Amino acid sequence: MDNKEQLSLTLDQLIRAAREIQYSEDLVPAQWEALRYLARANKYSLTPSMVANFLGTTKGTASQTLRSLESKGYVKRVQSTLDKRVTIVTPTPAGLEKLETDPLGTVLKLVDGEGREEKEILLKSLERLLTLMKTQNNGCHFGYCPQCRNFQKSKSKFGNENVGFCRLANEELKETEISKICAKFTQLPTFSPNSPKR
Repeated sequence: MDNKEQLSLTLDQLIRAAREIQYSEDLVPAQWEALRYLARANKYSLTPSMVANFLGTTKGTASQTLRSLESKGYVKRVQSTLDKRVTIVTPTPAGLEKLETDPLGTVLKLVDGEGREEKEILLKSLERLLTLMKTQNNGCHFGYCPQCRNFQKSKSKFGNENVGFCRLANEELKETEISKICAKFTQLPTFSPNSPKR
């Protein structure tokens, strides 16, 4: 078996294993994925359409997933204070409590057993693969502020708290917002050994 076949088989098994363990308690994989996303997304990324983009599904399917979560009391819908036409979906306290039993937590515990260097290598490899797949399929990229070309480090006007500034939104970001997933993320250019020297 060559490397391509081995990688294909490993990815297939990994994806299926991750989905199988998410048929847990009263939720199915898509519901866990949506709830997990909403708990980690920033204020620009909480609309049903953003959920659909993140899940890689249609708006109708995502809406059905959100209705199911809402009926269980795990999420709530509110109108945006900036635009009344926009619906914002956020996890409820019950939804956040539910995530404490997230079945993917078992996977994270396994990874925690590895050394720091091994975990960093694994993370970088997975991030690189995800970027390649999204680029190839023209998918919507999601990411975090420090890796975004629109992010600028700054200091708070009211103290020494580390904050940032989003050039796209033209808005200062709190420290808690910087660590959340953003749907308007634009990947910083990464160095490639094959890139031509300037």
